[in-house]
Amino acid sequence: MMRLRERITLFIDRYVAALLILVTLISVGITVLLQQRAQHELVRSIAIHHANNYSTVLREFRTLYTSEVVERVRANGVKVTHDYRSIDGAIPLPATLSMLLGSRLTEQHSIGTTRLYSAYPFPWRQEDGGLRDVFSQAAWKTLAQDPNSPFHRFEEHDGKSVLRYAVADRMRPSCVDCHNSHAQTPKNDWKVGDVRGVIEVTVPLDASSQAAASLQRQQLPILAVLAILGCTGLFLLITLLRNSSTEKSRAIYHMRYAKELESEIERRRRVESAVEHIDEMVMITDTDATICYVNPAFSRVTGYDRDDVIGKTPRVLKSDRHDRVFYRNMWQTIIEGSVWKGYLINRKKDGTYFEEFRTISPVRDTSGRTLNFVAVGRDATKEQTLQSQLRQAQKVEAIGQLAAGIAHEINTPTQYVNDNTRFLKESFEKIFDVISHHTALIKAVKSGTANPGLLEKIDTAHEEADLEFLKEEVPKAIHESLEGIDRVAKIVRAMKNFSHPGEEGKRSADINEALESTIAVSCNEWKYVADIVTNYDENLPQISCYPAELNQAFLNLIVNAAHAIGGTSKQERAEKGTIDVQTRLNGNRVEIQISDSGSGIPDEIRERIFEPFFTTKEVGKGTGQGLAIVHSVIVELHGGTVEIETETGQGTTFILRLPVEVEES
Repeated sequence: MMRLRERITLFIDRYVAALLILVTLISVGITVLLQQRAQHELVRSIAIHHANNYSTVLREFRTLYTSEVVERVRANGVKVTHDYRSIDGAIPLPATLSMLLGSRLTEQHSIGTTRLYSAYPFPWRQEDGGLRDVFSQAAWKTLAQDPNSPFHRFEEHDGKSVLRYAVADRMRPSCVDCHNSHAQTPKNDWKVGDVRGVIEVTVPLDASSQAAASLQRQQLPILAVLAILGCTGLFLLITLLRNSSTEKSRAIYHMRYAKELESEIERRRRVESAVEHIDEMVMITDTDATICYVNPAFSRVTGYDRDDVIGKTPRVLKSDRHDRVFYRNMWQTIIEGSVWKGYLINRKKDGTYFEEFRTISPVRDTSGRTLNFVAVGRDATKEQTLQSQLRQAQKVEAIGQLAAGIAHEINTPTQYVNDNTRFLKESFEKIFDVISHHTALIKAVKSGTANPGLLEKIDTAHEEADLEFLKEEVPKAIHESLEGIDRVAKIVRAMKNFSHPGEEGKRSADINEALESTIAVSCNEWKYVADIVTNYDENLPQISCYPAELNQAFLNLIVNAAHAIGGTSKQERAEKGTIDVQTRLNGNRVEIQISDSGSGIPDEIRERIFEPFFTTKEVGKGTGQGLAIVHSVIVELHGGTVEIETETGQGTTFILRLPVEVEES
């Protein structure tokens, strides 16, 4: 807390003058900007006010002229027309005189221009009395809907800023008959109150804007002088105050710096001591992978002294158990600024192998530039051995649990192959008996000793053999037997592919084929409660993996899905459930989705499902290792990810993503 106060005090002492001057200048600038904005709005407001008065005068003049002049002279036979100049004794129409008045005011007072237009102009006003541009069209549309409100816009016209202000010219009672009965009227169904036209007033803004800008320019020197005087006064005052406290600030700074330096030295000493004494191996390299530091634990595990590896690269530990793709992916991860975690098989100084779980992190400076890489690892040889033994034990247990089901799956086709074989044996005995009678007849015919008795024996043999029945059933029996043999062969082949006997280490494998083998060997686990629907990406590339371990993970998920469906009540499960198995390529990863239509996973246990020995099944029906092994195989062994999507009462989907590692040629 004291350090924070000291830092604030030092900051204020150093920069308060500059901050106050900056605040003053900003305030003056904001004042000028606000003034400009206010003047801009004032110019526009005055323009709108003038335009409104101008349009009101024109409308009132037109009304007054119509009622006080036009109606009276028309009653005395005086002609009122737009072409009044060519007719003796005629006077102009109200619209014509209104526009003349507007033009005269514009010429003499420069207060703006006026225009009267309509969507229904008389023929003699087609050229200048129609809707000529976008504004006039928008004004007509808006005022036709709301004639009581003016319509205006600020636009650029001939390089100058102007206000275009439009009001509705509505049909008055005295004008309806004239407009509807005129020989050249474009519309003869006018009613009182209809919008017959638009009176537009265009007011230039440049003169008002220039006047406002001139006034502002006159005020700017005054504001500038006031700002300079204010900043000078603040600077002098702060300089006096600062000089009086300079020595005190320096003393505080030196005391604080000395304390921080002492604290930093102590902190680094403790960190160095901790790193030297921890049981995990620590290795620090530069960005070129040259080793700068190793701790004693590194030397104890690997057998390399510090002097043996300083200045060299981690390749001194490299074994032949990982391919180039593995190391390239590791290096790519850390140079991109991400943390890499995983298991490595390295070689000690004496040539023996050991497994290590390593975390490699980039070390950055304040600008984000990577300075070093820090690798922290632990000897995981025993741990990996135990995990391998656990996976093998679980695999043996799973195969043992599947054995009865597999035996049943093999026994069923074997039984009908056996039955069909016996049937074929008996059928062929009958057929051979018929053939022997035919042979005897042939010999008798050749020797001339044939007699009707031989034919009777042949007929009897035919009846006993029932050749028509055999002709129909023998092919069926042969076909069923071949199907049974194919089924047994498929199960045996799936068992072989599932277990991968005698194989260790990574190899390329077809994920679709692995899933198909796992589904086949687990058939007895799911076929009574669910149907399996598969949707494989046929263009899925092979991946470098541990096939037996992956098959174990797939088996655990499929069996879990079957149990989840089988665990729902019969009322909820009126028919068999569904297990969906899908594969696809997602970027540089193979994605496997295994979904079930079971009851889902409750919210309160979702965070624990991957914990070893955690199970919700009854005692004796689950070890709690199934999903823990799935997580271990996918995440730790293959560097993949496991995600879960579940909704209570709707089912669960496990999403597995495995990296695609393509060998270089």
